[in-house]
Amino acid sequence: MLIVEKAPPRKGPLSLTQLARIKCIQNAHLINDIGQAPYHLVEPILKKKTAKALRVIEEQSPQIVAHDDPLWQCLIQRDFSERPCEQITIKNGRKTKVPARELYEKYARERELQRRTATQNLRQITRNLTLERNKNKVKAVDHIVTPKSIRKPIVVSRPRSVLLQRAMQQNKMRAQYLSQNIKKK
Repeated sequence: MLIVEKAPPRKGPLSLTQLARIKCIQNAHLINDIGQAPYHLVEPILKKKTAKALRVIEEQSPQIVAHDDPLWQCLIQRDFSERPCEQITIKNGRKTKVPARELYEKYARERELQRRTATQNLRQITRNLTLERNKNKVKAVDHIVTPKSIRKPIVVSRPRSVLLQRAMQQNKMRAQYLSQNIKKK
């Protein structure tokens, strides 16, 4: 949605300056350099800019730095509505107002640090959850694994009955016969 600066109601056509200002405001996103234009003419255009775009314009046209504090305060209100627009510090025993541009950059750094910290915390939590999930995961194995505590030592003892002795001998003979047939194949 384009917001057009309204001119005071008047009879007759608009002046060229007013028409040019309206068109510049409508196309503010395309303007990257204001040259030596006076601040009062370009202020409505600069109000439409983002912080990054305003920094670029300040680098190319340093004469506006002395006048653009209200623009930075508007950006602070827009991007950091919960933060104060003005801050006073004490330097050399005197109270001085922190420039709005520095305040905006401070808030932006703090927000970036907070986002990085939150991202690292989220990654750590995800890593911990993955480790916990992997502990309880069922894993396929190629061979039968039995814990040593479950393994019972094989105790060979003499069977008490003759019948049991014969059964064990036959079982032993069958096992030998089967192992010989398997080897032949």
